[in-house]
Amino acid sequence: MNRPLLILYDRIFFALILAASVFATMLLAIPFSYAQGTPSTELPFNREIINRYSLDHLPRSLSIRQGPDVWFGYDLERAKLYKLWQSPANASGLKKIDFTVRSVGTTLYEDKSEALWQLRQRNELTPVRAYYRGCSHRTEYIELKWDLKWDGRTAILMERIPVAGKSLEANVVRNLRVEGLEVEEALLPPNPTHNAWKITKPDGTTTDSFQEPVWHRLTLP
Repeated sequence: MNRPLLILYDRIFFALILAASVFATMLLAIPFSYAQGTPSTELPFNREIINRYSLDHLPRSLSIRQGPDVWFGYDLERAKLYKLWQSPANASGLKKIDFTVRSVGTTLYEDKSEALWQLRQRNELTPVRAYYRGCSHRTEYIELKWDLKWDGRTAILMERIPVAGKSLEANVVRNLRVEGLEVEEALLPPNPTHNAWKITKPDGTTTDSFQEPVWHRLTLP
């Protein structure tokens, strides 16, 4: 056999060996990657849990189901909970009308005001504007994010709603966190939120504002 043909065979052989090696590496990586999955893995969009249609004629809103029958309705423009309700037994908590939805069931909390988040610094209050960044559905919670802006500054507001729940008492829980504040700065929630919800810090103490970048638990008394 002539030399050029031998060289060609050698190159084909080594190319096949390299391709087989890469394929084997990919096969081995698949179960490893799957095993490394965490509870925070993002899930596909599910309209039965997260509904992006306008709620009760509120243009920029979002509805989230927690557990079997508790619903959270958010005012995305103001970064706050607009409504909390419980759906009727064995029925949906939303009624679709064209490209909007109407809440159906027993109202547990409602805030139809235009109250905004405020920055407190040296006993002065400054209203902040909210800019919605998105919503993600993960294994253990649903997370919403906003940018809060004032005087050229930006803080990040995050809210997590635990997914699972077996009873109404276990369901009505929210977790909020604010990042980007300086020392002596605090963010106060809209007045209806402040008046209705108990805000608890990780150490178990209650507060009326958000300062440190830690998760706060919000519950109805």
